[in-house]
Amino acid sequence: MTTLTKSSPSKSLLVRVPFIDHMRGFIFLLMAVDHSLHAYAANWGRYWFYRDYDRSYVFDALYLFNQAAVMPVLFFTFGAYVLPKSAALGWKCFWQDRFVKHILPFMIGIPLVVPLLSYPKFHEYENPSPTYLEYWKDIFFSEKLQAGPYWVMYAVILYTIMLLLLNKLFPKLIPWTAHAISKAVSSPAKAFTSFILFSMIVYGLSDLRWGAPWWIGLRNILPDVLHGELFSLQASKFLMNFVYFALGAAFMHSKAWEQSKYRTNFESKRFSFLGITLVIGLAYVLYSHFYFADGAFDYSFYKTLREGDETLRAWSDAFALLPQVAPAILIRTSLLGALAFFQVITLMTFLSAQSTSSNPNDFRTKIWTSAAACCWGIFIFHDPLVIWGQFFLTDFDLIIFFKFAIVAVVGISSSWALTHLILKVKYIRTVFELD
Repeated sequence: MTTLTKSSPSKSLLVRVPFIDHMRGFIFLLMAVDHSLHAYAANWGRYWFYRDYDRSYVFDALYLFNQAAVMPVLFFTFGAYVLPKSAALGWKCFWQDRFVKHILPFMIGIPLVVPLLSYPKFHEYENPSPTYLEYWKDIFFSEKLQAGPYWVMYAVILYTIMLLLLNKLFPKLIPWTAHAISKAVSSPAKAFTSFILFSMIVYGLSDLRWGAPWWIGLRNILPDVLHGELFSLQASKFLMNFVYFALGAAFMHSKAWEQSKYRTNFESKRFSFLGITLVIGLAYVLYSHFYFADGAFDYSFYKTLREGDETLRAWSDAFALLPQVAPAILIRTSLLGALAFFQVITLMTFLSAQSTSSNPNDFRTKIWTSAAACCWGIFIFHDPLVIWGQFFLTDFDLIIFFKFAIVAVVGISSSWALTHLILKVKYIRTVFELD
């Protein structure tokens, strides 16, 4: 079930769990697929870097289902290795590794890659006159500066600091949670119910407070010269993303997959989990679609607070809105909490079963291993390919489902192949190796 990394002697102390690595590989591939369809989503396309003129509600449905899973799974897999890796490498080497894999790409990617992502929409919908170089030099840094998808790198660093501090201040918390996970392997119903209810509450309160589509960051805290807009998180999801990050750490500590009952109570029931996931997913997608304009994504509470500068009067006015706006929002966030949890469980059980039963030389296993090894590079490189593909295909008279397929295949295969080649280059591969 476990393998050792083959980097430096210090890194070889870190035991990796193949199915957790495969989960990360899968979710980065799903992210690339999801980004490939954003431009074609009827409602949600407006929030993407680029949007086609022809869009469909089918892609809204896929977007909603995918988005529920991507960040919980992603942060679960990143959180899993933080504590064992910091122990294996020591503080200095651990943060050197974090700098190379997260902070350095963040610093390079914002000025060199993110402008490539925002230019097509600016050119198509705002002002076609400036060349890309003029946009980069005169407009991006003064008007359009953002972290783009690289907010994930910042979030991993932030959540890493939070987890290490939490573990330092409350050293028994992760072991206690790990013990609870171990017990849940034998009797999962109570644990599942408790965590789902907790998720519903956190998602619900976060969504009411900050609104579904908005981001929060350090824009109003840091001086302008430090560009606080670069350090933002998804407002309605950042708390649960950290919960999944910490849950990944506790799951790794528990070694629950080594218990005999894990196979009988989890892996053997993976198709049941899949069925539950699809049923909840269908309910979530349909409700979000039909109530999109009727309260499911209402942000009046947040808007009232913001317009009133969060004074006591503003809070009073916002609370007066709760009977009107809360029910529709809480139905959606409750479905979201249940869906995200079962998506994580379903993916984990399918991939752990695959990892247990497969031969390392099997073609399917090699694909999963390659996806895991190349996933960080796929994440870094796929968005420029995807967005410029969407931009290039705008005026082609093609069914949008064909456009989506072309963009997804080209974006994923190209970024995957590029990363595969880079991993062979001695002095660069460290940035892209599996974290």
